[in-house]
Amino acid sequence: MQVPFSPSQTKSNVLMELRRWRVALNEQHEQHQLELMRLRMALNEQREQHQQELMRLRMAPNEQRQLELMG
Repeated sequence: MQVPFSPSQTKSNVLMELRRWRVALNEQHEQHQLELMRLRMALNEQREQHQQELMRLRMAPNEQRQLELMG
């Protein structure tokens, strides 16, 4: 990322501009962290649903066999 500075800017102006960039980057980083956390939670929830579905599918043949034996 290139910060556009003109040679006439004073040191304090440059430092203020750098602080603004840092604040903006920190805010963006925080937003990305929150989005990452949301995506991880959604992925974990989906993984859990898939695990439950997989267990149900694995149990289905056993249940079918038991019904055949009983019927």
